Amino acid sequence: MNYVGVDLHQKTSWFYEVDSCGNKLDSRNVPNTEEDLKDYFGKIPKPFTLAVESTCNWYFFVDLAQQYAEEVFLANSYELKAFAKRHKKTDKIDARLIANVLHKGFLPAVTIADKQTRQIREIIRYRINIVRDRSRNVSRLKALLDKVGCHYSGDFTTYKGLRRIDTEGLPLIHVYLISRYGEQIIELGQRIHDIEKQILHITEKDIDIELTHQKPI
Repeated sequence: MNYVGVDLHQKTSWFYEVDSCGNKLDSRNVPNTEEDLKDYFGKIPKPFTLAVESTCNWYFFVDLAQQYAEEVFLANSYELKAFAKRHKKTDKIDARLIANVLHKGFLPAVTIADKQTRQIREIIRYRINIVRDRSRNVSRLKALLDKVGCHYSGDFTTYKGLRRIDTEGLPLIHVYLISRYGEQIIELGQRIHDIEKQILHITEKDIDIELTHQKPI
């Protein structure tokens, strides 16, 4: 069995290969295009296992690597740093480190989520970001109202709460800005509502989620 460590970046990946005795077989930088990666994976002596550090763009890489490797592992970036403290950080050394700890059986790995789970996670992250954007707009609106001495109360994530803002006597530019903030808040609220319906649609056939909902509180 051969062992491959990969330091994955946005445009390129540094590969480091060792054999069953830990001897170096190859070390090189490969562009992260499907064609280049497939070409390189096809040239790695088989059988081989591969480990890549958990970075933001691992989905594409891991899905491709699983077509060629006996097994693919996702290295825990945080725990991997413990092995790297005595090494000068370069892409080549990082890939070599991953290959060596994989070969020795010390690789700190995390679970590779299946494609369905990844989709659910991404759409939930999207919802979280929209909720944060709405919260920021509410905070900005409240800050503006404080600046102009406008007293307010209520929930600014609803039409009712926004309509209660009294803009009488305020300069037109402030009225305009208050109106624009309100429009953005309502628009983001609608997007949250739409994405929540999409989440329900995607997860309604997920057995694990269904069983969780069925558990007594």
